Amino acid sequence: MAPERPSYGMTKNASTLVVQQIAKDTSSSNMQIVSFHPGAVATEEVARRMGPTDTSDISFDDENLSGHFAVWAASREAEFLHGRFVWAKGDIDEIKAGDIGKKIGKDSNFLKIGIEGLAESMGSPMLSLEELEAVLAKSQGSRKQISSSEHV
Repeated sequence: MAPERPSYGMTKNASTLVVQQIAKDTSSSNMQIVSFHPGAVATEEVARRMGPTDTSDISFDDENLSGHFAVWAASREAEFLHGRFVWAKGDIDEIKAGDIGKKIGKDSNFLKIGIEGLAESMGSPMLSLEELEAVLAKSQGSRKQISSSEHV
């Protein structure tokens, strides 16, 4: 992503994960939440950072692309993207009905930040208070049995 700036990727992921959690806790009918990459836009900041580099071989995106995508992403038509991260440069028809859309329909974690193997669809990895108390009671019972047998 940006090897000379490792914190860049970490902060992007962290902020996207925060927004993803807000989306999880918020109905899309109350607030549509979609994170998206705006594309490679030739801004003044990009020009400043690149310096006098020849940019003729770089394919920059139209600056209107991200604005148009944001309007669409806020619509009911894009409700299936609620809580996901997408690219503004993506083909909207492909996102809706193509392979991407099909995968979104099948995988509730697709285009979301997470840890493979700890998917929300597996249920909460946290124990309820009752489950925790049962585990503690069971482990204390095992300890009593062990300490009793040690004295024999």
